[in-house]
Amino acid sequence: MACVAQASAAQQPDKPSNPPDTPIWISVSAGGLRGVPVSDKASNGGWHLQTSAPVTVAFAMPLWGQTIGLRAQTSSINLRFTGPSCADCAGRVQATATLATLNKTSQIGNSAYNTEIEFALGMTSWTGLRGRDGNQLPAAGAVHDFTYGISFGWSRVLSDRLDALLMLDILNLTHAIGSASVTGVRGNGQITLYGLRAGARLQLGR
Repeated sequence: MACVAQASAAQQPDKPSNPPDTPIWISVSAGGLRGVPVSDKASNGGWHLQTSAPVTVAFAMPLWGQTIGLRAQTSSINLRFTGPSCADCAGRVQATATLATLNKTSQIGNSAYNTEIEFALGMTSWTGLRGRDGNQLPAAGAVHDFTYGISFGWSRVLSDRLDALLMLDILNLTHAIGSASVTGVRGNGQITLYGLRAGARLQLGR
């Protein structure tokens, strides 16, 4: 009987080992976005965007030897609108960027600090253009701009699962320009947004 039991055990396939959990990083940060002038075709006017305070949420995970992720950033931006319908009116617009990212983190020596480089590609949507302080702005639908950019920064390891982040974001957008002349706007409709954000990154999973 013992021989039969041993033979039966030998014929059973090995149980597959559980694969290791793939770590997922989630980060939340806030900061400032520098204002720029924009010529907008949809509203036929100029937007003089003021400095705003965007909030950013990002997810990242290792895949194929790289760290890829998704970053979403949104900001309610005050502006001064100029155009045929309104010579100088206070307004507001919502800007939301949705970006696929590729991240490279490198440790600085044997310290708890890392350098961070992140490449981004996606879309920025401008929605909800409206007046402020009793001003009325022309109705305009959502505008979606092709967006690409790069971010530089530093992180500091606080624990096995928690990092502090400081990042400088540079985003380039292609915006459909209007007929109205706006000082400081490039003729090809390219917009460059500069932002600085600080936050924390938490590891889930493993």
